[in-house]
Amino acid sequence: MFTQRQNHIWSSSSSTRFFLRTAKVMRWQYIEKDYFNVKTIKSKNQAAAGLCSFVLNIVTYYNIVVTVEPKQKALAEANQQFAEANENLKSVMENVDALEEKLSQLTKELKQANASKKEAMDAVAGGERTLNLAQKLTTALSSENQRWAENIITLRKNEKLLTGDSLLASAFISYTGPFTKPFRIHLMDEVFKPFIE
Repeated sequence: MFTQRQNHIWSSSSSTRFFLRTAKVMRWQYIEKDYFNVKTIKSKNQAAAGLCSFVLNIVTYYNIVVTVEPKQKALAEANQQFAEANENLKSVMENVDALEEKLSQLTKELKQANASKKEAMDAVAGGERTLNLAQKLTTALSSENQRWAENIITLRKNEKLLTGDSLLASAFISYTGPFTKPFRIHLMDEVFKPFIE
């Protein structure tokens, strides 16, 4: 609502002429003077400083409005030209869409023919690739058989120690948690590890 009132004030030609004359007079008689600033006037009178601040702000606001109004008009004209250009673009795009639809139909038929050909070639290539991968996998898994057997034996041995290891680890963390990092490293490297080994 405040903005609407401002726009009404600045759009009124009599208000505009009044503010223009007042702003010019203010500039010549007061604003361009060195002593016409809030700090200087505040040292003399608090109420006059408030009035000075109001005048400076009003003149600044008017200068901004005078600068922005022609730009707003130019923007409105540019938006109208843009809308007209969009209408022309729309009709051109409709023609392009019709041509593209015909092109897509022909392209679709070509793709279907190529797809049938490619499907047959891919089936052959896919079969060869699957056979090669199966052979590689069989070879790789046979070499891993021995390592897996060794891992199973190691894991079965470690399974018996898992509960104790978990208990030692949690006890160490609980005990050393409040200490500083360098002290925890000292405990780990020089006390705990030698004890476990």
